[in-house]
Amino acid sequence: MVEIINCHSALNLESNDFTLILKGMNDGGLKSVIWQSRVSFLATAGITVLNKRIIEWIGYNSIRRENSFIYRADLFVEDQDIIYILNDPGRYPNPSRKIEIGIISKNIDAAQKLLKKYVKHFETSLKANIDGRRVRHMQLDWYKSSENGAIDTHVSYYNSFSYPSITDADSQAALRLTDPEARKVLRKISEQDLSKSLDIKGEQKQAVMETVERLISWDLVIPKILIICKKNAAAIAVVQSKEEIMGENAVGLRCPHCSRAFSEELMKESFMISELGKTMTRGSQWMTVLLTSALVASGIPEKSIIWNLTEDSEEVDCVVQFKDQVWIFELKDRNFESGDAHPLTYRAIKFRANKIIVFTTCKVTKEARSVFKDMSRNSRAEESYGIPVYIEGLSVLQSAIDTLVKNETLMYVSKKAKEISYTAGMDFSPIFSNVLGDYLVEFENGREERINIFRL
Repeated sequence: MVEIINCHSALNLESNDFTLILKGMNDGGLKSVIWQSRVSFLATAGITVLNKRIIEWIGYNSIRRENSFIYRADLFVEDQDIIYILNDPGRYPNPSRKIEIGIISKNIDAAQKLLKKYVKHFETSLKANIDGRRVRHMQLDWYKSSENGAIDTHVSYYNSFSYPSITDADSQAALRLTDPEARKVLRKISEQDLSKSLDIKGEQKQAVMETVERLISWDLVIPKILIICKKNAAAIAVVQSKEEIMGENAVGLRCPHCSRAFSEELMKESFMISELGKTMTRGSQWMTVLLTSALVASGIPEKSIIWNLTEDSEEVDCVVQFKDQVWIFELKDRNFESGDAHPLTYRAIKFRANKIIVFTTCKVTKEARSVFKDMSRNSRAEESYGIPVYIEGLSVLQSAIDTLVKNETLMYVSKKAKEISYTAGMDFSPIFSNVLGDYLVEFENGREERINIFRL
C-alpha cells in the first residue's frame, strides 16, 4: 500500500537559497526532475556553465508576470519511490511548516530510511551553499508530520462497537463456510429442535450426511444421541454417546412414560450446533471475519477496523477508517434487496460515512440498484453518498477489496501530488501515474476505465 512519510521544518528560505540547495543535492549525485530538465534545456543551447545569472534564472524567471516561475518544489524518483521537497511558506497557517520533505512509497520501512537520507543531503547542501553566517542562525529542527490514525471519535463517540478479534479457529471456520452447502446444512441444524432428529428425505440424504460429517470434523456441529420412548414415540433425553446410557452411569435411568431403561428405548442420531458454529452464524459473523481478513491482507491496519457499530438500534456490520475516509460495510448472506437500500443509506448519513460497500454472497438486485440511483439523483450534493461499491460473491472479495484500497490510496495521494504540482508550477501527473498506477473505474456493464487522477 502506498503511504506518505514526511517531515517539516521552520526554515525560511528565499527562492535563490532553495535553488542553491537543490543545485548542491544534484551535484552530490541525486537527480531531481525540474533541476535536470532545466539544466538539459540550457545544455541544448550550449549553456553548461551555471553562473550567478543562470542560477537566478533557474530560481525565478518571468515571461509575463502571471506566468512567473518560482522554484519552490522538486521531485526525485528512486525505483518505485517518489521523493519531494517543498519550499512554500504561504501553504500553511502554522509558521513551523515552511520546508517539507516527504517520501511516497509502498515500502514504509525503506521510506523511513530514505527520508533520513534526503533530509541529511538537504542539510549538507544548505551548509555548503548558503553563507555560513546565515546558516548559524537557522533552525535545523525537523518534525514528523501526523499520520492517519485509528477510528475518529465521530465514528465511535457515544456508540457501541467492538474491535476485531479473530482466532485461528475463526479464520478456518469462516473459510470453510464459503461452501454454500455447508452453510445451508449448518443453518438447518441450528434451526431444528434438538429433540428431533435431522429430517432428511430422498436422494439428498447421503450428500447431506457427508456435509454433516464435514461440519463435525470442523467443530461446527456436535453429534448427539436422541432417546425416544417406544411406547408413545416421545423424545425423552439427548445424550452425547451411547456409552452414557449403556455403561455404569446408566444405572437408574428409566423412561418416565414406560419405565424402560434408556438402553432399551429407541436411539436416533441427532446433531446440534457447536459454540463455534453459533459464533460464526450469528449475524453472519463468518462473513465479517472473511471481510476483515481481506481488508488486513490489502494493508488496512487492524486498528482502523471496528465491528458492530450500534446506536439507537441502528447497526453497521463493519466500519473502516482509511486515509481520513469512513467506509461502512453491509453484509448479506443472500441477495441485497430494494428494502435493504433505504435503511443502509440512513445509517450512512447517521454515521457520516464517506463510502458505502455492499458485500453479498449472491447479487444486488436491479431494484436495489435503482433505489440507490434514485436517491443519488434526488439528493443534494452535500447529502449524496452516491452509488455504493458492490461486491457480489465470495470469489471476488479479495480482488474487490484490493481495488478499493488501491483506489482510495491513489485518491489520498493525489491530493498531495496536486499540491506538489501546484507549488512547483509544473504538472507532475505523468510521473505519479507511471510510478503509482491509475485509478480503476468499473462500470455495471463490465467495462473498466483507468484514469490518471493526478492531473491538475
